[in-house]
Amino acid sequence: MGGGAFGRAANELVCLLQDPRTLFVYWAFSPERMQVVRDFLDKFHPASPLVLRLVCKASPTHSREITLTFRPSGSHYFRDVDPSFAYHVELGLKTTRGQFLVLARTPGIIPGPFWAGQKAGEEAGAVKADKADKGEKELRNFISHRS
Repeated sequence: MGGGAFGRAANELVCLLQDPRTLFVYWAFSPERMQVVRDFLDKFHPASPLVLRLVCKASPTHSREITLTFRPSGSHYFRDVDPSFAYHVELGLKTTRGQFLVLARTPGIIPGPFWAGQKAGEEAGAVKADKADKGEKELRNFISHRS
């Protein structure tokens, strides 16, 4: 088993319920994966920051994002979330043209009704992963050709 954040394997993004209004997110990526991302940025999107965003499709005003330092692992608390909405978390790159290139995405989660520990995917209303946009496909192609 890899030595990522919290003793987990590398290359993951996890969102956990801390309480009905707080989501705890952690991520861990291997140094190799981070180097591929840096190489991609240098070639196609220099100066693009690493961004963690909480996405609420039903109410975009409940969505949030923070800019991160470029490091392979870390964690963040999203506090004061409205427990009646479904959310998912994305870690990615924000280009100077405003594109968001997703590196990792969590499954959907609804804090309120699922506080008992169930996953949002077990019930109706779960957030489904979006199809990759053009920029995301470019990144995936770049990564697959580097492997």
